[in-house]
Amino acid sequence: MIFIDTQAEFDAAMARVAAQPVVSLDTEADSLHSYFDKVCLIQMSIPGEDLIIDPLSKIDLASFGEVLANRAITKILHGADYDLRILNRDFGYTIANLIDTMVCSQLLGYEAFGLAALLAASALAFTMIKWLGAAYLLWLAFGMLRAALRGTPDTIPAPSSAPAGWRKIYMQGFVTNVLNPKVALFFLALLPQFIAADAPSKPLAFLFLGALFVVNGTLFLTTTNSDFDTLLAVYTGDSLTNLSLVASNDAAGRPGTNAFVPRLWPAG
Repeated sequence: MIFIDTQAEFDAAMARVAAQPVVSLDTEADSLHSYFDKVCLIQMSIPGEDLIIDPLSKIDLASFGEVLANRAITKILHGADYDLRILNRDFGYTIANLIDTMVCSQLLGYEAFGLAALLAASALAFTMIKWLGAAYLLWLAFGMLRAALRGTPDTIPAPSSAPAGWRKIYMQGFVTNVLNPKVALFFLALLPQFIAADAPSKPLAFLFLGALFVVNGTLFLTTTNSDFDTLLAVYTGDSLTNLSLVASNDAAGRPGTNAFVPRLWPAG
């Protein structure tokens, strides 16, 4: 496995990829953690090499786009619809000569062809996925630490359109989480560890722990996060900018930090 975050390494790798008749491809975006998602990772495999490319490291990806558009190279993806959309949206790239293994499985009549079917059939596969997920989180942490040490932390892009309403925000988050398999994998890996093997109703315990997770997250955001005001102002507009955390003032009139009270009503 080769990690690439410099222009020289990237150009050399793309030269090797361009000489291959077939390449497998996948992308990762931060849609689970951000409303304005972006491509954060590009994975490519050719015989004898697995390439992990960091598109956030300010390298010129033009040669990658040329590989995607080259009809002489077969690109293999699984469930390529999201990859196609974000590659075109973020970089303007299109993929020629594409084979989607999920579509192939559907055409062949397979009823179960996704990651969930694999995990249900193999405990070993589930364990491997958990370790791969842990490795991916460590890789993200390493990238963030390296960016901080270099003095180039990642920034959140400014919204390009008018602030969205509460209903749109909720639906966008709901659809993103329902369609993202990483959400299911996270809870499948986390919650069963807190359920006793002899529990009389494991599904009920699972649902209870999931609900508890949601309640804890909601309480955390509405009572302890001082940046929640800014987040709401960005996504809901001026009409709800008073949905905020109110701190008491000390004797000198300075904002205090000892009495945060949620204020959950519109401005006016």
